[in-house]
Amino acid sequence: MKTKLQRAGSCFFAGFGENLYGDIYRAKGVFQTAQSEWFTCEYIPGEMVIKPMKTGTGAGADKLRICVIGLCLNSGKMRNALIDEVH
Repeated sequence: MKTKLQRAGSCFFAGFGENLYGDIYRAKGVFQTAQSEWFTCEYIPGEMVIKPMKTGTGAGADKLRICVIGLCLNSGKMRNALIDEVH
């Protein structure tokens, strides 16, 4: 069963394949849930993977880190979509 974060990540990354945020070539991220669970997310065109991380291996004080590589990226639209999905 997928957690809220895994579902949110799935929806957020699904927008990459639809060019909602620009032409995305690769993305990686680290997310923390409200229950302090950590997940890694990776995207390449046609493939998205969300996996739980081991305890204590998070991104420091940040609850979210994401790196997106692409062309004509709309960072504001990505930020708003992710905030909407996680909250």
